[in-house]
Amino acid sequence: MTSMDFAPRIVTWQRSHGRHDLPWQNTRDPYRIWLSEIMLQQTQVTTVIPYYERFLERFPDLAALAAAQQDEVMPYWAGLGYYARARNLHRCAQEIVRDWDGRFPPDAETIATLPGIGRSTAAAIAAFAYGETSPIMDGNVKRVFTRHFGIAGDPSKRDVETRLWTLAEEQVAAAPADAAILSVIAAAGGANTAPSQSDAASSKPRARKDPGVSATDAVAGYMASYTQGLMDLGATLCTRGKPDCPRCPVQATCVARIEGRQAELPTPKVRKATPERSTGMLVLRHAGRVLLQQRPSPGIWGGLWSLPEFDPALDPAMACEALGAQPGAVSELAAFAHTFTHFRLHVRPWFVTLKEAPSTTGEQPAAPMPQRWVDEADLAHVALPAPVRKLLDGLFAAGLPHMLPA
Repeated sequence: MTSMDFAPRIVTWQRSHGRHDLPWQNTRDPYRIWLSEIMLQQTQVTTVIPYYERFLERFPDLAALAAAQQDEVMPYWAGLGYYARARNLHRCAQEIVRDWDGRFPPDAETIATLPGIGRSTAAAIAAFAYGETSPIMDGNVKRVFTRHFGIAGDPSKRDVETRLWTLAEEQVAAAPADAAILSVIAAAGGANTAPSQSDAASSKPRARKDPGVSATDAVAGYMASYTQGLMDLGATLCTRGKPDCPRCPVQATCVARIEGRQAELPTPKVRKATPERSTGMLVLRHAGRVLLQQRPSPGIWGGLWSLPEFDPALDPAMACEALGAQPGAVSELAAFAHTFTHFRLHVRPWFVTLKEAPSTTGEQPAAPMPQRWVDEADLAHVALPAPVRKLLDGLFAAGLPHMLPA
């Protein structure tokens, strides 16, 4: 198999064996495709699907997202993690409405200038929405390319990543000419063509065409299938742990398979010891309400509402007083830990019944973050970090506040 054969084999395999029923595959609307691409960064498909559907129910188009306040957006992202994605998503929607008359830019190069959208994500959006010929390079594709072409070295390092991008560009450049693409698509059983930019504004999928499509539509459909095929191959066959090489459409020329190096490639990162951090959290309750503080942006849990924190070496009662609160009963809850990308956080939570509610207005040197009291019944509608939501849900579902001393 030559480099000329790589992309056609991916396309043929994707049309017969790839994924075709994911929610974002039933549209050529760049807004919906963009949303899925952002959500899928660092997050599994099965986790994303319910978030994607719920997000679209609330924000069905760019205009709806751009018109919302950030506080309205964050609850629909809470639990997905990497919250800068949600903030950038909101900023990006506002920028498109302001600078592009509410229409997604027409090509990958321009899309990549928008907040939170990198080169690979921009190329994927342009391929799926417009059929643009641009290479992609996400985590799954890096794994496919490092194995197939035998590229050693950490794929996150600039020199290795540059080499992978060059290979990706070569595969796109080596794509068959229009007539050959038509024959590839015909052999695969027809064409799912990508739409024109006017068609892309519609969320309705276009009908499957017969092999007699135009050359332009054929190229667009080919690129969409190639892009999706690379993603599908990395997600379903060329997996991190146990690659299913016998079923791979390009296994005949895969260097890793031929040399028995599947376990070695991609070259794993050098593991460093995970830093450990500790914090105390206060569940301050008064008259059926809980005090929350909004986390600063940027930063961990940026933009979300969380519990007040304090140095766990200090007295929790003193931490309450520093917030202007008069603590009544103070009870320690079960400690827990949460792992972030770069460190592990150990949390010691305390439940405190207050004698009276402190003011959340005026000058508060000890509480520089925005604060608000939230009814227990309304916590489900607040953008909380996943571990904080789990703590509060468990606390109130068990009726624990009523069993603790007042």
